[in-house]
Amino acid sequence: MLRSWRSICRRTQQQIILNFPVKDLNRSKAFLSALGFTFNEQLSGENAAFMNVAFHV
Repeated sequence: MLRSWRSICRRTQQQIILNFPVKDLNRSKAFLSALGFTFNEQLSGENAAFMNVAFHV
């Protein structure tokens, strides 16, 4: 059964995901960590990092 458009919208409104290319991932993570941001290691990998900005949007 297909979900309604409204139920899909409600789910997607819970988070906003942005992708930013960087030249050096480790250096970028170190810089952002120094600013106080944290990363979700379960969703990060060798070529990408999932940074937590806000828990409630």
